[in-house]
Amino acid sequence: MDEDNYRRIAHEICTKHADEIYEAQTAFPPLPELGAKLALLSPDVLKNVWGHGIRGTREQQVAAVLSIIENSAIVGDIASIARSGYIDAYTHGITFLVVFDPKNTEAYWTKTVSERRASVVKMVNQVGGIRPAMHLTPLAIIANSHLDSLVPDLKQMYPNVTILTSDEACGFFTNLQPSSS
Repeated sequence: MDEDNYRRIAHEICTKHADEIYEAQTAFPPLPELGAKLALLSPDVLKNVWGHGIRGTREQQVAAVLSIIENSAIVGDIASIARSGYIDAYTHGITFLVVFDPKNTEAYWTKTVSERRASVVKMVNQVGGIRPAMHLTPLAIIANSHLDSLVPDLKQMYPNVTILTSDEACGFFTNLQPSSS
């Protein structure tokens, strides 16, 4: 599938759920963001888990999730989800958090620079340019609170991918097996 198809599908999904998204974004009291929910977890639960928070317009973010699922690759960086006080994956102000298997990310970062370069794939970005991307298969995709209504449609499209609502995130992280390191 190409970027135009990702954008078209993202537009269709966001349009279909526009009322639910609006209600969630204007709820009073406001719905807690994914980052606030994850802040309730011990940093030990999250320290070995890496993620990629997606930013941009809502439709760009949904299109990016579709591309990540289809291509098992991300344009950008990954970082720890734990609140390390250093550089962490975005968990606030995002639409989706893409979570990666700690074993895969550890294997990626222990490669030499030339080995990492060999695993880079080329992807077309949203303006038609070619960007390098890291080839990493997502362990899970987690929607932020205001987009929880999209999860059933995404699960139907990708039944073999773990796609979670923000309310399911804490249980998911708590049940992850610790890394063997």
